[in-house]
Amino acid sequence: CINCFHVKADHNESALRENVPSRSVHTIRATLNQRNVLLRATGSAEQRKALRIQNIQAEILSTESSYLEQLNRIIQNYHEPMIKAKIISPHSKAERSIFANIRILEHVHQKLLYDIRAVHSRQGFPDGLIAEMFLGLIPYLTLYNEYVTMFDEGT
Repeated sequence: CINCFHVKADHNESALRENVPSRSVHTIRATLNQRNVLLRATGSAEQRKALRIQNIQAEILSTESSYLEQLNRIIQNYHEPMIKAKIISPHSKAERSIFANIRILEHVHQKLLYDIRAVHSRQGFPDGLIAEMFLGLIPYLTLYNEYVTMFDEGT
């Protein structure tokens, strides 16, 4: 559960990636697009409303997936190479001013994406569950304050 999530420095990153259900965002979107066409022509108002909700859910899944991919690119293409090349030292002021707490943010969003995919693959999103997942992120929103502050100082 997202409310139970605690960020750990020694967290096994591959464990979250391996356990995420394999149904891709593109597959979900393609299925919804086919349903959109069919329901616009033949569906009831209730069916069209349900489809709009599914489209919103797919958009949330797609957006979170894209955001996590972008964080991973920053880490893999900039953060890790700069540390390996000893351009910056881990836990140094220079690292914090450039990357702030990007690793912690990555773990938070891995967990969120895992939870979203797991729930979506089982049953779609029951009423209120997606909101509950995002409400569980409230304690972690302060991480963005540090990130933005350090971004301003790093530029």
